[in-house]
Amino acid sequence: MRLIRPSGYLINPLLLALLLMLLSTVGVMLFRFYGIKSYEEIGTSQRALESAVFRSCMREVQRLSLMVPVLKQLDTETEEELRDSIEEAMLIFSAEGEIPHMISAIGYRRATAPESLFRFDREWARADEPIHGFFRDDEAEMKQDDFMVLERNPELPDQLIILYHPGSGKNYIIQAEMNVTEFHRHYIEPAAQEILEGYELKWTVSDAPEQWDDESKRDPQDRFSLENYRFSPLAALSGRIYNEEKDIRIRIPSPLYLSGPLILKEAIPGDGEDGDSRDREDDFFFKRSRPFMNGKEHILLAGYPDGPFYLNIERKHALDWLQSMLLLLGIGAIFLILMIQQSRLRQLREREKEFVASMTHELRTPLTVIRSASDNLSRGIISPERLPRYGRLIQDQVLRLSNMIEEILMFSSMEGKGPPPEAVEMEIQTLLDELKSAVGTVASERAVTLYWDREGLPLRGLGDPELIRLVVNNLIMNGINHAYSGAEEGTIRVKAHLSIPDSLRVTVEDEGRGIPSGEQNKIFQPFYRDSISRRNQEKGSGLGLYIAKKKIEAAGGELKLESPYTRVDGKKQQGCRFSFSLPFLPIED
Repeated sequence: MRLIRPSGYLINPLLLALLLMLLSTVGVMLFRFYGIKSYEEIGTSQRALESAVFRSCMREVQRLSLMVPVLKQLDTETEEELRDSIEEAMLIFSAEGEIPHMISAIGYRRATAPESLFRFDREWARADEPIHGFFRDDEAEMKQDDFMVLERNPELPDQLIILYHPGSGKNYIIQAEMNVTEFHRHYIEPAAQEILEGYELKWTVSDAPEQWDDESKRDPQDRFSLENYRFSPLAALSGRIYNEEKDIRIRIPSPLYLSGPLILKEAIPGDGEDGDSRDREDDFFFKRSRPFMNGKEHILLAGYPDGPFYLNIERKHALDWLQSMLLLLGIGAIFLILMIQQSRLRQLREREKEFVASMTHELRTPLTVIRSASDNLSRGIISPERLPRYGRLIQDQVLRLSNMIEEILMFSSMEGKGPPPEAVEMEIQTLLDELKSAVGTVASERAVTLYWDREGLPLRGLGDPELIRLVVNNLIMNGINHAYSGAEEGTIRVKAHLSIPDSLRVTVEDEGRGIPSGEQNKIFQPFYRDSISRRNQEKGSGLGLYIAKKKIEAAGGELKLESPYTRVDGKKQQGCRFSFSLPFLPIED
């Protein structure tokens, strides 16, 4: 039995494919757009952080210039005055001084005995140790003008030695000691922390044999590489595993770590006419520091505890991308819904047209028969012995019209939901006998044989007799009218039995043309008739199965279709099997 006409999709597949292609293209473009924006902002942020940290840290290094005028003021006439001046200088640069943690000790060497150092930190002490670096027992050098030498202590790598010679005619050399680690801890690290507030910082010290200015010689692993960056919005939003390789690596070459002695001549700040020599060609820090920036370097690793340093930038663009995608999907969904609604309205109009055409045909046939019979009767051309036949003919057509009108009225009334009818006492066997008699005549006229199996049914029970009558009659007439062609004999089997818990189960089977699997869900839609039914002008309005299914579901039952179905012997049978169950409580005598 084939009750479904081939129907088009709710949406044109080509149009749907174009829509998906458009959404995919726009989605890829959005991903690339926000990926490029994230890449550019991360690069800008990286350069800004590197520059800000470098400048801030190097400003702290310039504190070295504060020691120069203090050391120059130690130019005294007597050794006792020199010691007093050194003690006053230590009050400025010691851990508790005005500029703390700059100098750990200050001492002096006599020109006549440079191997002996008179050193003061908290008290005076004398030590015998060789002079470092440039200063040697060289009388020619002692006659030079004032100059200063910065040199690392070979025995204590974290100690910076500052040697100052006041100039010709002086018989002593000033030596100041600076703890580079303490200076870094109290000045460099806080300056970097202020710039990188909120980041997690890690400091290391590394040898850097290559020049700072030569970017081509730098190891690309020494800092975060944008070339390896990939925009990962979902990972950024869901949280990623911390990876130290994603930290920004800021290299800070420090003049506090010298590969050799630094000699400052005629460049001591304050020697210029305006008291400031930072604009001179041989400036103390900016000009003179470049050649010795190939010593050790501080490397600063900066990142967040739960992600790379660019986590906030990537999350911002990931959220923008996600919002754009949701907006895009929302627009696509709205467009899709509009397309579906338009297609449904178009199909509904088509079904309404089919319904009108079908009902017109269905109404025209009985009206034509009734009008022809009434004309013959009114003219008196009907013999008396044929009057009963004409009466039955008119009665059958009136009943057919009445059934069609009842279907239409029932369909209209089903738009609203009401309470299910109450179960009443009924004689189920009598009801089935009446149905057998009612449909038997129609079945015999269509060469369809009906087999009834109701073994085990009680005589009486509580149920809805009108619903049982409606559904069973509908399913049987559906098989008679559509399962077989007019010239083909057929068989319909009706089985009724009790099912647990307290329900009546009825199956109606035929061996007709069946229903394709793609159309089996559509036959329960209102006004749906397949192309074969329309082409063969088979009877029906397309409402019977829809009404039956809705009525059964409203009563708490279920209507199913199998096509093809499995017989008792396990073989597949072409045709349809409709089965439904309804609440039914048997009454024992």
